[in-house]
Amino acid sequence: MKLHFDEASAQIIAGKEHQYLVLDLDDGTGPFSKKLLENGLSYRLIFCHEKPDLSYFTHSIATNAGEIYFSEATKWYLDQDMQVRFNPHYNVLQLFSESTLLEFDVKLVTV
Repeated sequence: MKLHFDEASAQIIAGKEHQYLVLDLDDGTGPFSKKLLENGLSYRLIFCHEKPDLSYFTHSIATNAGEIYFSEATKWYLDQDMQVRFNPHYNVLQLFSESTLLEFDVKLVTV
Protein backbone atom coordinates (compact mmCIF):
# COMPACT_ATOMS: atom_id res chain seq x y z
CA MET A 1 0.00 0.00 0.00
CA LYS A 2 1.25 3.49 -0.88
CA LEU A 3 0.17 6.93 0.29
CA HIS A 4 1.77 10.04 -1.18
CA PHE A 5 1.16 13.68 -0.24
CA ASP A 6 1.57 16.34 -2.92
CA GLU A 7 3.94 19.20 -2.06
CA ALA A 8 1.24 21.56 -0.78
CA SER A 9 -0.46 18.96 1.42
CA ALA A 10 2.90 17.77 2.80
CA GLN A 11 3.69 21.37 3.80
CA ILE A 12 0.33 21.62 5.60
CA ILE A 13 1.06 18.40 7.51
CA ALA A 14 4.58 19.57 8.38
CA GLY A 15 3.18 22.86 9.71
CA LYS A 16 0.96 21.13 12.28
CA GLU A 17 2.54 20.33 15.62
CA HIS A 18 2.31 16.60 16.34
CA GLN A 19 4.24 13.53 17.40
CA TYR A 20 2.02 10.94 15.70
CA LEU A 21 -0.30 11.02 12.71
CA VAL A 22 -3.39 8.82 12.37
CA LEU A 23 -5.53 8.31 9.28
CA ASP A 24 -8.94 7.58 10.75
CA LEU A 25 -12.18 6.58 9.12
CA ASP A 26 -14.76 8.25 11.34
CA ASP A 27 -17.25 5.39 11.18
CA GLY A 28 -18.42 5.43 14.79
CA THR A 29 -15.83 2.96 16.09
CA GLY A 30 -12.47 3.53 17.70
CA PRO A 31 -11.08 5.90 20.29
CA PHE A 32 -11.54 9.09 18.24
CA SER A 33 -15.10 8.48 16.97
CA LYS A 34 -17.79 10.01 19.17
CA LYS A 35 -20.86 9.01 17.16
CA LEU A 36 -21.93 6.66 14.41
CA LEU A 37 -22.23 8.38 11.04
CA GLU A 38 -25.39 7.05 9.46
CA ASN A 39 -24.91 8.65 6.05
CA GLY A 40 -21.50 7.28 5.22
CA LEU A 41 -17.88 7.46 6.17
CA SER A 42 -15.52 10.36 6.71
CA TYR A 43 -11.73 10.19 6.46
CA ARG A 44 -9.69 12.45 8.69
CA LEU A 45 -6.09 13.00 9.70
CA ILE A 46 -5.57 13.17 13.44
CA PHE A 47 -2.52 14.96 14.81
CA CYS A 48 -1.65 13.35 18.15
CA HIS A 49 0.66 14.81 20.77
CA GLU A 50 0.73 11.46 22.58
CA LYS A 51 1.11 7.96 21.18
CA PRO A 52 -2.25 6.66 19.94
CA ASP A 53 -3.71 3.36 21.16
CA LEU A 54 -1.65 0.95 19.06
CA SER A 55 -3.84 -1.93 20.16
CA TYR A 56 -6.51 -0.30 17.94
CA PHE A 57 -4.30 1.40 15.31
CA THR A 58 -2.43 -1.78 14.43
CA HIS A 59 -1.21 -0.78 10.95
CA SER A 60 1.14 1.93 9.75
CA ILE A 61 2.49 3.15 6.46
CA ALA A 62 5.59 5.21 5.68
CA THR A 63 4.75 8.28 3.60
CA ASN A 64 6.58 11.37 2.43
CA ALA A 65 4.76 13.23 5.26
CA GLY A 66 5.89 10.74 7.92
CA GLU A 67 4.59 7.51 9.36
CA ILE A 68 0.81 7.26 9.51
CA TYR A 69 -1.09 4.84 11.74
CA PHE A 70 -4.50 3.37 10.91
CA SER A 71 -6.85 0.66 12.14
CA GLU A 72 -7.96 -2.63 10.64
CA ALA A 73 -11.42 -1.10 10.10
CA THR A 74 -9.89 1.79 8.13
CA LYS A 75 -7.69 -0.59 6.12
CA TRP A 76 -10.80 -2.14 4.54
CA TYR A 77 -11.61 1.20 2.87
CA LEU A 78 -8.13 2.08 1.63
CA ASP A 79 -6.70 1.35 -1.80
CA GLN A 80 -3.26 0.13 -2.86
CA ASP A 81 -2.09 3.44 -4.33
CA MET A 82 -3.47 6.64 -2.82
CA GLN A 83 -2.61 10.31 -2.85
CA VAL A 84 -3.52 13.30 -0.72
CA ARG A 85 -3.74 16.50 -2.75
CA PHE A 86 -4.41 20.07 -1.69
CA ASN A 87 -7.29 21.65 -3.62
CA PRO A 88 -6.71 25.44 -3.44
CA HIS A 89 -10.12 26.22 -4.95
CA TYR A 90 -11.91 24.71 -1.94
CA ASN A 91 -8.99 25.00 0.51
CA VAL A 92 -9.21 21.30 1.41
CA LEU A 93 -7.07 18.18 1.41
CA GLN A 94 -8.54 15.46 -0.79
CA LEU A 95 -7.84 11.71 -0.69
CA PHE A 96 -7.65 9.94 -4.03
CA SER A 97 -7.22 6.30 -5.01
CA GLU A 98 -6.03 5.19 -8.43
CA SER A 99 -9.55 5.36 -9.81
CA THR A 100 -11.65 7.71 -7.71
CA LEU A 101 -11.93 10.44 -5.12
CA LEU A 102 -12.22 8.73 -1.71
CA GLU A 103 -12.73 11.88 0.38
CA PHE A 104 -13.53 15.38 -0.84
CA ASP A 105 -12.52 17.06 2.43
CA VAL A 106 -10.14 15.18 4.72
CA LYS A 107 -10.72 16.77 8.13
CA LEU A 108 -7.66 17.77 10.16
CA VAL A 109 -8.09 17.11 13.89
CA THR A 110 -5.63 17.74 16.73
CA VAL A 111 -5.86 15.74 19.97
